[in-house]
This record gives sequence, C-alpha cells and structure tokens, in this order.
Amino acid sequence: MKKKELLVPVGTMEALHQAIHNGADAVYLGGKQFGARKFADNFSEEEMIEAISLCHLYGVKIYVTVNTLIYDEEVESFLEYIKFLYLYHVDAVIMQDFGMICLVRECFPDLEIHASTQMHNQNQQGLSFLQKLGVKRVVLARELSLEEIENLKVDMELEVFVHGALCICYSGCCLFSSMIGGRSGNRGECAGSCRLPYQLLEDGKVVSTEGKYLLSPKELNTSHYFERLMESNITSFKIEGRMKSPAYVGLVTKFYRNLIDQYEQNKKIVVPQELENELKTLFYRQFTKGYLFQEDNHQLMNIKSPNHIGIKIGRVIEVTSSYIKILLSSDLAQEDGIRFLESGKGMIVNFLYDQNHRLIHEAKRGDMILLDNKIKLASLDQVHKTKDVKLLECLTHYEKRRIAVDFHVVAKKDQLLKAMIMDGVHCLEVEGDIVQKAKNAPLSKEKIIAQFRKLGNTPFVLDDITVEMDDDIFLPIQSLNQLRRELTLQLEEKRRTTSTQKTRVFPMPQFHGFGFDRHVGVSILVRNQEQLEQCLQLPFQRIYVDDWKLFQKYQNDPRIYYEMPRVGNVSTPITRLLMTQLSGFELPFQSAVCDYTMNVTNAYTVYYLQKYGASIVTLSPELTDKHIQTLLDSYRNNMQETPHLEKIIYGRIDLMIMKHCVLNDLLSKTSKCSICQNGKNYQLQDRMGQSYPIVSHCNLTHILSSIIDQISSIPLYQQMGICSFRLQLFDETKEEIENLYRKIEKMLKK
Repeated sequence: MKKKELLVPVGTMEALHQAIHNGADAVYLGGKQFGARKFADNFSEEEMIEAISLCHLYGVKIYVTVNTLIYDEEVESFLEYIKFLYLYHVDAVIMQDFGMICLVRECFPDLEIHASTQMHNQNQQGLSFLQKLGVKRVVLARELSLEEIENLKVDMELEVFVHGALCICYSGCCLFSSMIGGRSGNRGECAGSCRLPYQLLEDGKVVSTEGKYLLSPKELNTSHYFERLMESNITSFKIEGRMKSPAYVGLVTKFYRNLIDQYEQNKKIVVPQELENELKTLFYRQFTKGYLFQEDNHQLMNIKSPNHIGIKIGRVIEVTSSYIKILLSSDLAQEDGIRFLESGKGMIVNFLYDQNHRLIHEAKRGDMILLDNKIKLASLDQVHKTKDVKLLECLTHYEKRRIAVDFHVVAKKDQLLKAMIMDGVHCLEVEGDIVQKAKNAPLSKEKIIAQFRKLGNTPFVLDDITVEMDDDIFLPIQSLNQLRRELTLQLEEKRRTTSTQKTRVFPMPQFHGFGFDRHVGVSILVRNQEQLEQCLQLPFQRIYVDDWKLFQKYQNDPRIYYEMPRVGNVSTPITRLLMTQLSGFELPFQSAVCDYTMNVTNAYTVYYLQKYGASIVTLSPELTDKHIQTLLDSYRNNMQETPHLEKIIYGRIDLMIMKHCVLNDLLSKTSKCSICQNGKNYQLQDRMGQSYPIVSHCNLTHILSSIIDQISSIPLYQQMGICSFRLQLFDETKEEIENLYRKIEKMLKK
C-alpha cells in the first residue's frame, strides 16, 4: 500500500516549525497574495524561501496556495509569482482559476498542479477532464462520501479533508459573502456568512428554532473512523486551519501522526482520548464525522454557537452580582479562558478564589471555586474551558525532528581518511587528513564511532555506522570532528535544495480567435412549464431549462438548452447544454454555453473555455463593470477579437448550494420528509432584514440571492462589447415575464 500523506496547514513560520517537528509529511501555505486565506498572516517571499528550504531539509513537501480567481490586471504579477515559486522548487501549487491552470501548464509544464477544492471537484467526469489538463492531484469536495471516493477511477492523487472547519456550501460555489458583503470567498476574503445568525421564515412568518446559527456546521473529526481512511484510495489526509494558532497546528499534527503511525505499525488504531480532549480545548464547535462517513443531516450542524466552545469543566451552582460559584469537573488555573455555554458569555480567569474567598493560582476537579462576576452572568450555566495556559505553554516545547543518517568511515595507513554520509536518498563523501601509524596509543574503532555520534547541533541522528580501518593507526580527534562537520553541512545543504533543477520556463503561448457568432440577443432561465411556454411566445435567443423531463419534452425547439445539475454526473449526450461545471466538457454536445458557475473573471478563462468547446461564456456576477471592461480589453489585445460573452442582468442566482437540507434539519424529525413539496415558501432572513429564498432541487438545497436588476445598464454593456443578456426567473408570472422582455427590448434599442 502506498504511504499515506499527512498534509498540515501553516499560516506563520512558528506554525511551520510546529507542523514539521510534530510529524507532517507535507504542508500547505500561502503567500501574501493569490491565496484563499487572505486574512491569515501568510508568508513574504523571503519567508517563503526560508520555508521551502526548511521543509526540504526535513523531507517535508511544501504546497503553495495560489487558489483565488485572478483578474486580468493581476495576470502578469500572478505569473511572476508562479515563476518565483517554480524556480525556488516548491513541490506543487494549489490552484482554482481554470484559465490560470491552463496558462501555467503551458508556461511551466513540469510544475506540479493540484486542483483546489474551490474547483468543485465532485465527480468522475470532472476529474477526468482535469487529468487531461495535466493536473496531478485533486482536493475533493467535502461532500463526497468515502464510498463515492473509492469509486473514482482516475490516475490522479486524491486529497481529502479529515479534520477542521467545514464549509456548508460546496466550495467554489459560494457567492454569499461576495454578493451580500462585497468580500469574495473566491478571492480569499470570505466574511463567514455561514457563521452569522439567521431566522427561518415560512410564508413570511418566523419559525421558532433552537438556535439562530442555521448555516453553521460542526468541526470535522474523522479520527474514530481512521482505519477505513487508511485502507482507502486516498493519497493525502488534509487538515484545515491556516488561520489557526501554532499550538493548534502542532497538536492536531501530533494527533493525526499518532493515528497513522499506529495503523502502519499494527493495522489498528486507538484514538488517544487525552489528545482529543486537548484539541477540544484549543478549538471545538462540537465534532462531526462529516459527509465522508455520511453524517445524519440532524447531526451535522451546531446552530447554537458558531464559535469555539471548548471542553466542559463544571457547572455554575450559584450566581450573585459579585461572584460566580462553580463546581469543577476538571482542573482550572488562573489566566485560563472559560465560556458559559448557554449564555454565550466568556471571560479570562484573572482572579481565582476558593470557596472561602482566598486567592489561589489553580483548582482541581471536585473543588468549589469563586470567580468575580465581571460579565454580569445571571444564570446557572455550563462552564467550558476555551483556553488552557498550561497546555499552551507545554505545546511551545516539542522534540525536534531528526533525520536518520548512516556513516561509513575508511581509515587506512598512509591514505587519506574518507567518510561517507547517507540519508536514504543522498550519498556524500569527504576526504580528510592522511592516516598515520600510531606511535603510542592507537585510535580505536569505538573512538571513531563515538566522534561520529556527536550530531547534537545538527538536524541529524545516527542510525548506523560502519568503520573500515587498519590496526595501529593514529588521527587527531580534531580531524574526525572536522570530517563529520563537513559531511553534515554538505548533506544539510544538499537536502535544502532540490536535485532537479527546474529551468523549463516557456513564453506566453500564441492565442488565436475563434470567430464565434455574436448576434445580440436575450436568453432566459425558466423554472417551470408555465414560464417556458410564455417564453416560447417571445423572441428569446436561448431558453435554459433546469428540469430534465421538461427539456426532453421541448428539446426539438433549437432555442431550448438544458441546464446541467451543479452536482453529480450527467452521462446522456445533450445537444444544447448550459454547462455549470467542468465535467460538461466530457459530454458529447453540439452547442454549449458556460454558466456563471464556472467563475469566469479573466480573459484567459474565457479563451480556454472556448478552446475546449464553449461557444458562449457567462461572466461571473462578482465582476465589477471596471473588471468586465478590463477583461474585454485584454481579450481583444491577446486574441484579436471580441468574445461572445453573456451577462446576467436580471433575477436571482445561487448564493449557496448545499448537500445539507436546512428545512429537514429544522422542521422534520425524520430523514424522510417532503417539507419542500408542501407548497409553502421558505426563506432565510439575516440581521438586516434581508431575505433569501430556500429552494430544493435535485436533492440539493439552494439559497438564492435577492433580485439583481441591471437592465438599465444594458446600453453600457453593449458599448463594452457584450452581446448576450440573461434573465434568471424564479417565481415570475406570465405578465411579469412579458413586462421584463419589453423593458429589455427598449434598452437594446438605445
């Protein structure tokens, strides 16, 4: 069985040291730009060089995240950064932007690319297409079950999240933060919309729920099922957490290193409960086994708190305006952090008293203690520890990783002293002084071995040493020490640099136009047969249908296109396709329009989507007018023509697409329910009173945006060079559809 990789997140140099010395096989990190964790500390170029060197010294692979969508004005600096990473020998780059992947494959053909989970990697066809592009590894969607993963048949490495925060929306499909708060998750700026409070509305009325964080999932923890993961076809076990503390990184690395080592030694795993409790103390939203092991819909979420709740250490038994009396079920120390679970209030234990009001530094399990009521707690609450100062102090001290080496020493009279050092990959030889005949006390084999064992200030540890020597010889001890130092210095330098010198940097490829038809027209997406029949009476250029049976019924009309599902495989050949995911390129089709879900933000993505068969490309709704103009200018400059672009100018779009069913979780007590079929309208309402429709479609839950209306901007977009304009219907009536078309028609004539 191929060795499994433990892949660990690092956001700082301190976290990198924690990951390396606690047993990571590989780390992933980001630079100051182009990474999907913009608000992590991240690494400057100088720090990146140091990080690459340090990782390679210890045999740890380093993958750099450049997994944001790229704007045209950033392409030049993006490629310069890729070149920097390439020439300094990173092991791989993790990418999301389709156009940039294609471009990097042409400019840096031997740079290893991993497809970020932001690429929505969730089916066989999509992976097959990425494989054809030359992608070496895919980071799979968190929504896939282990059974689904094991049924994937591709010659690629598979990477899977096994621990950490979960996105409730399919990664790369979330526009919530961007469309509502102006901070794009696809650009590394996610505002965490899923961790905010919401109310559920049924036909406009608030439904009572046990908590208000209706989109907030628990933390993924697969440790209790890890034997199955070790037996699977998964290559790399990925931990989430580039914004977590170095202490957390160190402990979670140690925790999963322990599990992997247990399995490799005896094919059995016992989860170390003490380490798991320490993990809960560092960060815990409650744990879930996640979709990997088909977690029940009702067990996936923690709607009561989106924050770290820690581990239970006691309960409040009395509260006054002055003090809080707590019976401890676990130890507590001064300067620890605690949270009162039901009220959500928290505090640092600056002053800790025994029940006689005497100041103490720590208390033990079973003790009754008093705290100043500085947070105005009023209820008898559960007490959780969220910060443990002793644990944090302990985690700053760790045993440094050592690299096992072998020595072979040759000491022959009247010949140069020779020694070799071997680490399983490299074999280096150094010559020293001439070996002399001993006049008095000869040099012993034991003394040579003793001197070569002295590796204390190096990253190495002696595994084995062989000595080939004559009797009755003499060498100064200094000569042996010098030879050992030279060998270890050379090996350290050798390990810090890669043996493969990467020099294959190709110039930008030559682009060409495709000459696609660019008739000005209007397209429309319909949700039901009534809307479709009304649209057939109007001169729409294309009508997109998301219902397969409805498409089959009307497909003889050349204007009808099928909107493929955003999740899952489609195996039936489709003549006219609205392509929502890359897997569509594996289907036979005659005409394809790439949807906004392809996250098109630059001219190169437009170009390569057309190269692989799309005739029309829909722009991302995240683009500003300025970005659109820049994209078109870039395309014209490089490809010498104007592309056929489509722009959504009216309607609702998906803010989120989820495997989790909010309605089932909140309103049904069974897994079998039909709430979404009861004819009622459901919405989420945020703190500002804005509402978002909830729609169930193809066994998925869609959270829709409020209505976008840019119809009045059509003349501006026409002037830019856009020739197709789309409406996305939701519940519009025949009359409303008619009025919308007439309004657009007037704008087109301006």
